[in-house]
Amino acid sequence: MTLFTQTQNDTRTDRQRFTDSIKTLVEMATEQGSSNSRYYYTSISKLIKGITKIEDRNAIMPHQKTLERTLQSAVRGEVYRGTELGIYYKNIYKNIKKKLLGIERIFRS
Repeated sequence: MTLFTQTQNDTRTDRQRFTDSIKTLVEMATEQGSSNSRYYYTSISKLIKGITKIEDRNAIMPHQKTLERTLQSAVRGEVYRGTELGIYYKNIYKNIKKKLLGIERIFRS
């Protein structure tokens, strides 16, 4: 297996884990009474896309991919931490946004 193929496989796995974590957040929010939880995936994905400035997935730069994977990992971590600690879903979402914007500041400095 080439390095490129391995990287593609890793990226797919990371994306699936990211998607699963958002699904967990959506389920939690729905259980806690949210009527708009279905928008979390779109909202978080748009935030990540805006931070990474990815416009064309076929022309993605390596630094953009690294940043995207870092952000997705941060989301997974916040969802996991929030669910383990029983944090209210709106606060988990706020923590996700705060973490992503903090990472953006680090990458831009």
